[in-house]
Amino acid sequence: MTKEEQEILKGAIIDLTIENAKLKSKLQESEKSAEQRWAWYKEANEKVEKLEKESKKGIVFNGHEIQSNNNRVKHAEGLILQLKNGHDGRNTWLLNYGVSSTAKSMRDLKKLNWDETTQSCETIKDK
Repeated sequence: MTKEEQEILKGAIIDLTIENAKLKSKLQESEKSAEQRWAWYKEANEKVEKLEKESKKGIVFNGHEIQSNNNRVKHAEGLILQLKNGHDGRNTWLLNYGVSSTAKSMRDLKKLNWDETTQSCETIKDK
């Protein structure tokens, strides 16, 4: 092999080594990204399973509500909380269906319990 051929071969080996290092780096980034996507998928799936179990107790949430962790009850409660404190409809709804700390404290004052099965206030007490 001539000296010129050796130099060409040496340059090719260097180029391949550099290309190999770049590919290894991309592979590592891809593996890290795949791990992150898998962790996100697993976490999202666990949330969906948990919410599906909970939804069998009362209100059934749609996919958007599950993903965003925002639902019709929280949205309605936000609107109802804008009514005046003494408003009968406001207080009745909050006692019966509210999930906020305001609703919980109102139920505590009246010594009413929350029914997890129906996701509402227990309105009839056993004697």
